[in-house]
Amino acid sequence: YVTRLNKLFSILVMVAMVFVVNGMINTTTLEMDTQNIKPVQVDAGDTLWSISEKALAQTEDIDIREYIVAIEEINNLQHGKALRAGETLMIPTLKEKTMFGFITAWANN
Repeated sequence: YVTRLNKLFSILVMVAMVFVVNGMINTTTLEMDTQNIKPVQVDAGDTLWSISEKALAQTEDIDIREYIVAIEEINNLQHGKALRAGETLMIPTLKEKTMFGFITAWANN
């Protein structure tokens, strides 16, 4: 009876592990893609913070402060510089980052 119970427990553990690993592999998050940028026109009253909030509205995966720094670097802006309405900024796009991609990158290094 104990052996049968151990086998059943082992099978349940393996099934649970399959679900956990599958969930990890299929988990998708977003990351900045500074290689692919897109133009955004600055409206009156816009700040780097407000532009970044709009760009990151669909995700909480990216720290808004890091996104702002990326915009400053891409556009060669001085930190804290006021934006002008009508000005065009280039901002990073977002791309999917899966755990499978992370695992592959880790394995290749």
